Order: sequence, then structure tokens, then C-alpha cells
Amino acid sequence: MTNQKEEYMPVSPERRDQLLNKVVDVIARYELFTPAAFFISIGKPVAFLGSQLMFFFAPLAGAFVNEDTIEDYAHLLSDRSNVDRILDMMEERELELRKKKNKKE
Repeated sequence: MTNQKEEYMPVSPERRDQLLNKVVDVIARYELFTPAAFFISIGKPVAFLGSQLMFFFAPLAGAFVNEDTIEDYAHLLSDRSNVDRILDMMEERELELRKKKNKKE
């Protein structure tokens, strides 16, 4: 018997990882791991509310960016496990970058 959460996945695991990696790439480009982790952790309790706001404003924001992408991010935010996932991905990327910097020195 599959659980209900597995049956309803509006974003595939591959697409989820692709979207989260895009966010981590931007954070890594500017080396904002600590502030990003801080704000993501603080916002974790209200992530669901943020996702609902994204759904609400998606048609308006669709004039500037792809509406489907906004909705995909909104689906990701509606599940708290994805917030934990992005924090883990950021930590892994930060460790990778530190190892590369240490090897260069």
C-alpha cells in the first residue's frame, strides 16, 4: 500500500532536485551559505504560507517569469521536507567548495 504523499507528487523528484540545485547554485556563486541557511531556517515554519502566496501571485508574476516554474517552487515550499533538503544540499556544496579551496592552498 502506497501512502497518499507518494501518490500525489506535483513535482517529480528529478525536477525537484533540478529546481533546488538552481537555488543552491545561486547561493554558492555568491558564497552566501550562512545568511541563506539562517533565513531559510527562520522561514521554515511559514514556508507553507509562502507557498500559498506564490500560488496566488503566480498569474501576475507569470508576466515576468515562467508561471509553471513559480508553481513548481510553490509545490516544493508546501512540503517541509524540501526545506530540510535544500539546507542539506547547501551544507554539502559548502563542504565541497571548502575542500577545493583547501586543496588550492
